[in-house]
Amino acid sequence: MGKSKYRLKLYMDKEYFLQNRQIITDLAVTFWSIKKYANKLVTENKLGDKSRPLISNITKFENILKSLNIEIIDYTNQKYNEGMNVNIIDAKRTDVQTDMISETLEPSVIINGELVKKASVIKEISRSKNE
Repeated sequence: MGKSKYRLKLYMDKEYFLQNRQIITDLAVTFWSIKKYANKLVTENKLGDKSRPLISNITKFENILKSLNIEIIDYTNQKYNEGMNVNIIDAKRTDVQTDMISETLEPSVIINGELVKKASVIKEISRSKNE
């Protein structure tokens, strides 16, 4: 029952979505940033036994976003291709064999199947590539 009430609000009230599109996008990007920082704390074991409730709440928030049909895409460590919906902020030549996204500065956000925000990324380019 909980999931359907969120979905109902976005699908039934298109005007609400249009008026609050930027707020919804900002909420998704902020959540991504919090999740990224929390994962770093958990990985570095800086939270000790307090990491479990944090992970649980992040998972709950992710489920709410999914039920609202909000998708957040982080391209970090993915192979780069020309068709990606990303803004390349910086490109660095490294020893990678294929072009890669080394870091996502801000993720892509898709709401109801529509791209509402392109990701900002740093791209790694193979030193052997002639560009």
